Amino acid sequence: MNKEKKPQTSAEVTEEVLAGWKQKFGEVFIVEVAKDAVDPENVFDGVEFELEDGAEIAGDKFIGYLRKPNKQIRAMAYSSLGVGGYMEAAKNMLKACWLGGDNEILLNEARLHFAASQIADWIQIYQASLKKA
Repeated sequence: MNKEKKPQTSAEVTEEVLAGWKQKFGEVFIVEVAKDAVDPENVFDGVEFELEDGAEIAGDKFIGYLRKPNKQIRAMAYSSLGVGGYMEAAKNMLKACWLGGDNEILLNEARLHFAASQIADWIQIYQASLKKA
């Protein structure tokens, strides 16, 4: 099986690497997570956990690059919904869509959780019912 070595830091993601991913996967997304945790005393003083599209994270940050999930990745995420819940499914999807970047996002549970919350809307949930005819 031909497994490409994924960049372990965002510094290793060059314009060439990014162009290759875009050619192979189409859209490529960037997820950013602050290096420093929010001060608990000031947690609700103007700090937003989910930033508007295009908003910048204050201070230093870790950066990861993701592809859009394909059918197999979506199926894997949906199968983990019943076992671990919505956030666990989002974490699994993030890991499966990971192309490269700062591995600290994947290795630190808190950073992984908040990064996964940014792609949670990739998991579409529908109401369904079954009735006897």
